[in-house]
Amino acid sequence: MGGFTFVQQGSSSINPVVSTLNTVYIYGGTVRSGVSTPRVRGGSVQFNANSSGQGEATDNTVYIRGGTIEANVYGGWLESSSSLLNVLLEAAGNTVYIEGGIISGGAINPGIYGGSVQFNADDGQGRATENTVYLRGGAISSPHAGLNTNVYGGRVHVGGASSISISNVEATNNTVNIEGGKISHGAAIDLELGTSNIYGGFVSNGTGAGNAIHGMHSITDNTLNVRSDYLPLATGLPVRTVRNFDFMNFYLPDNIVPGDIMLTSSVNPANPADPAFRSRVFYFTKVDLKLLSGSLANIFTEGDKI
Repeated sequence: MGGFTFVQQGSSSINPVVSTLNTVYIYGGTVRSGVSTPRVRGGSVQFNANSSGQGEATDNTVYIRGGTIEANVYGGWLESSSSLLNVLLEAAGNTVYIEGGIISGGAINPGIYGGSVQFNADDGQGRATENTVYLRGGAISSPHAGLNTNVYGGRVHVGGASSISISNVEATNNTVNIEGGKISHGAAIDLELGTSNIYGGFVSNGTGAGNAIHGMHSITDNTLNVRSDYLPLATGLPVRTVRNFDFMNFYLPDNIVPGDIMLTSSVNPANPADPAFRSRVFYFTKVDLKLLSGSLANIFTEGDKI
């Protein structure tokens, strides 16, 4: 863990409460925890009961370059406990680099989060903005059959307890960069994403009965960049879900030709009316294609498709 700030019961006399400019490096070994949700965190803020004010986890960085990580990885992490008094929690400008090692998640779904905000109590506002994840090497792979791997640029989540109500949440302007490595359940090749959910921004109200998010609910202006010499162009980059990106940029290898496939969803598109399919459809405002070197005009002519 990098920096950690804990606000004890009662209102905070410091406003905002900040965890910033922390850096965590992991080069090897095994990271394991006895708690139910193990975490590696660059910067952390946690509000306990009957607290108020503002919490910020900003400009923190985590580098994973080796080892086995039996935990989720967070650039910036904030969490509330019970009986809050109008708390604003913000994870902004945090970065996670996965450059080696194995992220297994232990007993839970492996997850990589640029910035994460979680509410376990009423009366709060949450923002996860301008966070970045780089996937450059290593593997993110669940050791458990049926569990999916998850990558989030920014996430705001209402916890599993019931009847939690918050307002005005944002997961905006986050970026996920895929530049190498393996991401899947039992991945065998670079950039294998077949069972992975890739989210630019993510907002959810958990599984508790009566949980609700009111007011502004924004998941916009998130970006996915795919930059690699190793795209499997015959089959496309296999993914389970790509969601909540307004912008998508492919930086293509120079051996691409018309007809090559860029992305392939593992969900059967035979029935687009099926809600299970709709939740995995790719929605983008802008898709941009560039070569790592050279010009697309030398490869494609008008009417070509990929």
